[in-house]
Amino acid sequence: MAVEAVIADKLLATWSPEQIAHTVTLGQISFKTIYNWLYADELSTVEVKQLRQKGMRRKSEKRGKLSMGIPISKRSKEVKNRNVFGYWELDSMVSRRAFNVPLYFADAYCSWQRGSNTNSNGLLREFYPKKTKLTPINRQELTKNLLLINSRPCKCLG
Repeated sequence: MAVEAVIADKLLATWSPEQIAHTVTLGQISFKTIYNWLYADELSTVEVKQLRQKGMRRKSEKRGKLSMGIPISKRSKEVKNRNVFGYWELDSMVSRRAFNVPLYFADAYCSWQRGSNTNSNGLLREFYPKKTKLTPINRQELTKNLLLINSRPCKCLG
């Protein structure tokens, strides 16, 4: 199978160009080259719209900063290094009054401060865009999509 066909196959299986470059092509073809091929329509079976980010470029942040709760920078160093079990990253729509534990908030518009959560949400948003009603989604569809996500290679932490 030609390398272009393998790349197209993995893109259709929801892999990112970076994941493909570092595994399938073993670094022989860079992820930037794969993106260039996509934008130049050189991969005939795949469109840019099929990528997780749909080919959109990031825009600079123009909103103001918010201050709420204890900043994430004040939490213990052991939490940042992920060496201790029991600390969780999460998104919540429930205020901190609903819990009897200290909550640390990422700075507004600094998603890298809660990387695991942000990445997981982004992966799920590929299948369920914002404003999608989640109640009608059946367990089989969710399981299929989670298997697609979990079968992708990921960077090692460290």
